Amino acid sequence: MTSTTSRSDDFALLAPGLALGGLDGWLLSPYITASAVSPVQRNWVGLLGTAPAAAGLFALALGVAVGAVVRRVIPAMAVTLAVFVPVRVVWEQLRYQLVSAVRVTYPIQRSRPTGVSRQDWRLDLSSLADGFGRPVGQQQVAAWCGGVTDGGGKGGLIACLTSHGAQQVDTYVRASQFWHLQILDVVVFVGLALLVLAFAWRTVVRLAD
Repeated sequence: MTSTTSRSDDFALLAPGLALGGLDGWLLSPYITASAVSPVQRNWVGLLGTAPAAAGLFALALGVAVGAVVRRVIPAMAVTLAVFVPVRVVWEQLRYQLVSAVRVTYPIQRSRPTGVSRQDWRLDLSSLADGFGRPVGQQQVAAWCGGVTDGGGKGGLIACLTSHGAQQVDTYVRASQFWHLQILDVVVFVGLALLVLAFAWRTVVRLAD
């Protein structure tokens, strides 16, 4: 009976997060289909699939652990929020360092590289590289094209850079890596939840002695 009740309670805790992930996916599906939003885009991927349930489990475990130490409701809620939000924000930045991004080089005149889906997400702002793949900075651009007059406009600058063999460089995360990112969220937040629950258990046991 206890085992059945425990499993029911666990599902009751995870169900809102899974429902939120499903609802967000349904609401965003027209935008994803129209390529207005990428399913692997920063600040969006964490709202889809199983990620909200994992983050919610961590938030709950964190609240339990903080409550075991603080033992006052309002301060415990404040501390939980003060810890959870920075962890969530930092993870949004770290997540993409754990996936294999695709680096593509293509002519400056082209608006988008060949072979990249509209649902793939560009990680950073575009940069420039020379014909050997070496980065081209602002100083090099000025050395190459400092003499381009303002009258030449953007077209004149592009023509100058192209004449020196410069190409545009982008780094993309493939939309097909969506579930890879979801698994990362689950592993990280469930792992954190287990750690803080272990801490809470040890704290309760120590205070009970």
